Amino acid sequence: MKIMDQPFSKDQLQDLSRKHDGRVRGVIAVPWFDLLDRSQEPFEEEICRRVTGSRYGLIDLTIKVAGCLGDDILFEVGGDVTHLLADYETTMAEEATPAVGELIHGVDVARVVALAKRQILEAGLHLRAGSFSALHDFVDANMLGFHSDQEHLADGTAFGDLGVERAVEVMNRVQSILDAWLRSGQARRQAEGGGHAP
Repeated sequence: MKIMDQPFSKDQLQDLSRKHDGRVRGVIAVPWFDLLDRSQEPFEEEICRRVTGSRYGLIDLTIKVAGCLGDDILFEVGGDVTHLLADYETTMAEEATPAVGELIHGVDVARVVALAKRQILEAGLHLRAGSFSALHDFVDANMLGFHSDQEHLADGTAFGDLGVERAVEVMNRVQSILDAWLRSGQARRQAEGGGHAP
């Protein structure tokens, strides 16, 4: 059983869906403590995002416990990706844009994402990395969205004051937006003058 470390690409989704009547499935690992105090809808959205790159990427969602590994609970996640693939670019572009006024634990997600996008474009990383995980080959990607002091996020929040669980939740959201932005090709289009990094 292979545990996914990043969402399937569009090509992988197309290939898998052709083989399995529009359905895909994958195994993801979620730390047990991330499951506490989570309601069903946000959990399902995060699961879908981790498999397809989109929080609405799977229809007829199935989630089964597949085991555990250390502190991680392994989930086998499956669903139909027909609707996602019908308009993949638009869906991924929507994923690459934080909601207006989106706050997580008081952090202005849009401001953090905007700085991270500028940092990626200014360094030319959009030309070398087609996903967030690929950024790690060139830079400490976990520091994108931080001011130069590397202690404060773009909105001025002192990162250390968030605590581990809240910091992880904030950065997971920021990184999922950046991943969708890179995967959708929006980063390249913006760099070529087809839009501005919000």
